[in-house]
Amino acid sequence: MKPDKSLFLLFKSLSKAEKIYLKKFAGRHSKNGSSVKLLEAIESRASKDDYDEAEVKDLLRKEIPSGEFPVIKNYLYNNLLNGLTRYYQKSNVSIGLSALINSAEVLFQKGHLEQSLKLLKRAREAAIENESYIKLLEVIRLENRSVRASAPLNAVSEKLMNNYEEERSVLDKIENRSTYRRLFDEFVIFLTGEGTSGNKEQRTALKKYLSGKFLIDESLALTTHSVILFNLIYLIYLTLFGDPKKALMHGEKILTLYKEKPGRKIIYGYEYILTLQELSSVQRNLGNDRKAKAYAGEVMRGIDTILKFYPKRVRNFLLCRTLLTETNVSLLRGDFEKSRELIEQLLENNPPNSYRDEKIVTNYAAGIIYYALGKKEKALYHINYILNSPEINIRTDLQASARIINLIIHYELGNLDSIKYFLRSVYHYLKKRRKLSDSEITILEFIKSMVRAKTSDEQIYILKKANNDIAVIRSGPPGNRSVNLFFIETWVEGKLSGRSFAEVIKQRASGGYYS
Repeated sequence: MKPDKSLFLLFKSLSKAEKIYLKKFAGRHSKNGSSVKLLEAIESRASKDDYDEAEVKDLLRKEIPSGEFPVIKNYLYNNLLNGLTRYYQKSNVSIGLSALINSAEVLFQKGHLEQSLKLLKRAREAAIENESYIKLLEVIRLENRSVRASAPLNAVSEKLMNNYEEERSVLDKIENRSTYRRLFDEFVIFLTGEGTSGNKEQRTALKKYLSGKFLIDESLALTTHSVILFNLIYLIYLTLFGDPKKALMHGEKILTLYKEKPGRKIIYGYEYILTLQELSSVQRNLGNDRKAKAYAGEVMRGIDTILKFYPKRVRNFLLCRTLLTETNVSLLRGDFEKSRELIEQLLENNPPNSYRDEKIVTNYAAGIIYYALGKKEKALYHINYILNSPEINIRTDLQASARIINLIIHYELGNLDSIKYFLRSVYHYLKKRRKLSDSEITILEFIKSMVRAKTSDEQIYILKKANNDIAVIRSGPPGNRSVNLFFIETWVEGKLSGRSFAEVIKQRASGGYYS
């Protein structure tokens, strides 16, 4: 049985200030000094990537007998958690509220009802101020117990009935917020799986999703959080599918709620950062670079301050999301060195605190950037990361596009025999998911024809036909597309004009093609 690493991992995650506080706290609450010795041993090994319990046991064999080690280890772990709770009691609203409610519960049990109600009054005010309805529900229920115990029911009937009415209202708000939280999560889960290609099936599914009663009528959103989530769903949807002016309207409505009560930036910090990220993209789509940069700058400043009580993994995800947007903007401007700097920063930030879709998106961008820089082998390395990923149902739009890019790179490298195998693999992957789209059929037939071409005249004819076919797909209904056309159309134009992939992007950028 492998040793439990929870204590080691908890200590590794601590900040310098937390470590100083907890060492003092552990010293005050250590029975015989054994747990402090263990803490010192853990601290001395915190710089290592892995935890070697046998080494720690051997080091402390004189202070802690082998049979007592699990007990001391568990005691120290719980002691550190208690210390962290004390450490954040004043700065973290949720932890502070729980402490107030727990103290009120203790006073209730000891029969000090008046003091209990005083603490509950403070907890009630804090819960309402911070829109913490779960905590408010706890307060109301404990308050009812204290009120019932303090006097005959007839004497406190009005207070009790008012509390029951408030309890009903709070329960409605909790249920309402849960409904919108679920709707938002379903939306994100769908996009994480299907991606943002905007094919016919995806658009049909999203329209059906948005036709639900809670997403048709905003007046059904009963809490501030529900209103934020309602508008955030539309902000993301309209940003992705091409209506930036309407998207801006929803984004500004969300920001108004945060301006009305600045404390909401902490209460709903994750949604605030997401809103700023989407608004940055919207402003870029509208050609307002200055505003886009201002929003992006606010995101970068807010990730470690507004989201200070969120796990590092969440902060890292939002950081990578912002960097990825900046990377794509630099790429479409033809600033490949800036793109390279950003993508290397992204790749460095990815492991180990990354979500799976984040890694796929980052490696996809890296593949295109390194290809544009003429580093085909390096591009292939990042594209292969996606091809070899076991998560074939995440970002299926990029999974499909990565397989097309893989074919093009192997064609460039002269691996024509490999392409025949890869073509079969791509067909199998796409057909397994669903019926092939028009764009997929067109592109795969084009690559097949290029491999078979014997002369340069044949290649030029095939390239010209592909160029026309891609133009038809691009100008047609968005639902006909399921593959990102950016790479393939840039590559085809470069082949026809005798320019490099990077030169085509630069010329297009200077002509306002991507504006």
